[in-house]
Amino acid sequence: ITVHWSGTANDYTVWLNSIALDDYDYGNKGGLINVTAGVTNHTLTNLDAFRLYEIQAYYGNTFGNGSISNITTQIQSAIPTEAPRNLTTSNETPRSVTLMWASPDVSGINGKLSEYIIKIKNHSYEWNITQQANNKEGRRRRDIQADYNVHVNHLTPYTQYNWSIAAVNDRGIGPFTGNTFTTDEDKPSSVENLMFYSNDSYGPCLIWEEPSEPNGVILKYTLTYYQVRNMKHTYTRTEQKNKYCWTGSNNLAKGIQYEANVTASTSVGEGESYPWPITFHYGETNPDVSVNNIRAEWLNDSAINVTWDPLTFDEARGYPNYRITLEEASFDTFTNNTFIIISDLDPNTEYKLTVQPYSGNNQNPGPASVPYTFRRYPEVSATGVQMWLIAVILVVLIALVVCCVIVVICTYCQLKKKQKKYFFCN
Repeated sequence: ITVHWSGTANDYTVWLNSIALDDYDYGNKGGLINVTAGVTNHTLTNLDAFRLYEIQAYYGNTFGNGSISNITTQIQSAIPTEAPRNLTTSNETPRSVTLMWASPDVSGINGKLSEYIIKIKNHSYEWNITQQANNKEGRRRRDIQADYNVHVNHLTPYTQYNWSIAAVNDRGIGPFTGNTFTTDEDKPSSVENLMFYSNDSYGPCLIWEEPSEPNGVILKYTLTYYQVRNMKHTYTRTEQKNKYCWTGSNNLAKGIQYEANVTASTSVGEGESYPWPITFHYGETNPDVSVNNIRAEWLNDSAINVTWDPLTFDEARGYPNYRITLEEASFDTFTNNTFIIISDLDPNTEYKLTVQPYSGNNQNPGPASVPYTFRRYPEVSATGVQMWLIAVILVVLIALVVCCVIVVICTYCQLKKKQKKYFFCN
């Protein structure tokens, strides 16, 4: 600051003294300055920013000092020159921490602090947060030095972060100081791209990729699988790698559907299951059961539609096909449907049809069904009503004949009685 004064004693020396008036480090800060006689202003330097001073001026000569004139002034603020201190962190959860620090040394605040700027950064992104400063901070007192903490959420588990912080006043942002922290481990997310494949070298195998969010060090993978048709029997394997093969098809039955899932684990525990359990089977073999509930419907006098209940994958021990045999018509064919239409039949012939399940591209036969017998009888031209009419007419005719016979007999007997020869009529 530049101090100006006026006076008449140009042959006397002017003494200037700057005294800090606030209650931290109170006392003479600037020191006495001897100003050449006749000069009416002087610039005082090396004062503390944003500090209240009393400036004293008085004349002096060899006989002593004159009376003191004084003025009180506030030094302007400046950008902080000190950074926050004592940076520490406390892990709360795998996804949250508490950042803690103390305010800068008062000698470098240089104004009234408004806030703190905090920068947090990991390997992929960076963001800023602010924390309001104590509204008294900036006064030159040790006893109002503040301790701060701020809670930070939505962090990634088991990740190293760099964080830095700076104090802000009305003149600008002070220097940054920084520290690092690593979040705690958590349970991992689900594995990626769970797949099944089979070849002659390895047999049936499941492979998968590491979770997109491992959230720690993956210690093991747990594979769980079971037969779809018998969910009570569950098998579990633990692996340190992202692949498992059933060597020699151990514990896998051919032609049986299995469902499998894989989870990853860290030191915290087991993670999420794969969202879409995989269904697979290893090879095919002969079907276990025969076809049931064969039905037939005549379409006309020479064509029939035959249907039956389908077999499941596990019943057929593979993808089912069906062999239909009709010996009387030399009919033998395969289909993957559960119906077939047979034509060019004789309606007066009795046929025996069998359905036999196959798997493995028709290489593995199963038990044939019980023969299904059917026959198409020719249609009768008379209707039911016509048949009843014919029956009634026949009964009437028979009755008439009987009556006629009775009449003849009775007439004969009457004639004989008159002749008194009625031994027959008795």
